[in-house]
Amino acid sequence: MKTIRLIMKLAALALLALALITNNFLPITYLIGIGVVLVILLLICWNRKVLQIVIVLLILLTSGGLLYIENAASRLINYNPNQVNSVSFF
Repeated sequence: MKTIRLIMKLAALALLALALITNNFLPITYLIGIGVVLVILLLICWNRKVLQIVIVLLILLTSGGLLYIENAASRLINYNPNQVNSVSFF
């Protein structure tokens, strides 16, 4: 059971690292702050099972949110005004 929790924590931290590295939308100081706070929270509750699950879920939600913000921002910024969309009514 301990190995499963360790794998869960490492996977969440890897996803957080990926989200922080690939994010070009937020300033780097905010990204470092988010990463440090989440890692400190995980280290504080290292021996508490319920808090570990809550912190890992928080890390997963934060990582998913950062990746979603990056995707949404890139779609808005890469908008092509020369693209023609046509709608036909019959």
